[in-house]
Amino acid sequence: MEVVLRRANVGDAEVVQNLSLLCNPRYQESACAWAKAIDDTDSGRNHYVAEIKPSTGSERPIVVGYGRYALEHGTTQDCPKYRVYLGVHPESRRQGIGSALLEHMIGDLRRLGASGVRARVQSDHAEELSFLRRREFSEYNRKVNLELDLRTLDAATVERSIREHDERMAALDITIQSLADWSREEPCYLSKLLPVYNSLGNDVPQPEPYKPVTIGELRRFLSQPDLSPDGFFVAIRKDDVVGFSYLLEPRREHHVIVGMTGVLPEFRRLKIATAMKLKGIRRALSLGIPTMVTSASTQNVASIAVNKGLGFKCTWEEVRLERWLN
Repeated sequence: MEVVLRRANVGDAEVVQNLSLLCNPRYQESACAWAKAIDDTDSGRNHYVAEIKPSTGSERPIVVGYGRYALEHGTTQDCPKYRVYLGVHPESRRQGIGSALLEHMIGDLRRLGASGVRARVQSDHAEELSFLRRREFSEYNRKVNLELDLRTLDAATVERSIREHDERMAALDITIQSLADWSREEPCYLSKLLPVYNSLGNDVPQPEPYKPVTIGELRRFLSQPDLSPDGFFVAIRKDDVVGFSYLLEPRREHHVIVGMTGVLPEFRRLKIATAMKLKGIRRALSLGIPTMVTSASTQNVASIAVNKGLGFKCTWEEVRLERWLN
């Protein structure tokens, strides 16, 4: 058996998608998404496939593995880290194919000046975890993924909860507004949101130091197609932002994602996060979407508790691992 590694091309997109679904069914990406990613000529990413060449020249090679890497979000140029994605068909494992793909990509990343390599694996995928740990990867964080089945909710009950929380907020002189409404009333909404966005971003448990965003970066973030101003909620007290929560609404998907919810420290434990999340649930129900998903670091006990209080269920855990190259 001869195994050959080569760069992927757009024609590999469908077979790579099928392999990805087989190896990691929770990480679903369409063949079109794979084709677009493979066709991206950005030097900071690359895609490879491993194929077996049949003994007879008349048969086409069979793709049995894939690997890709991309610059990890949030890492700095002076200490760049890359995330690797790897998959090998179950019938072709334990033959050195995964090792060959990984080491080939690590060779690329050394030439790019990467300081480290990261990977993400479901906590119940023991074989994959063992594979990475034997190759000097160690755990640096763990995320719990949560899911809310919106079909089990009664809209009238949700509305009653929203009214109760609105009354509670009014007693605290706090209002919960959508960004769509607030931005029409407040011409300086970006400059008021920016310091709170950066302060709360810095509070999120993460391995890298938080890099504050500029007002231009915040404007671009709020303009992305998956983020509707009707699904971004702010908590306002005396014209000041004290918290926010937003939804990501991917097109052609059957779920919405709670991107982030945060409240300034001096206003925590007042049910503000719950009040904002309830508005997000109402938004998702109005769109007819069946599922809402979110995730949190296992260190973020408060966030997990708020989500569970709203009916979210823990579905699976993701282990995040890292290998230093320097």
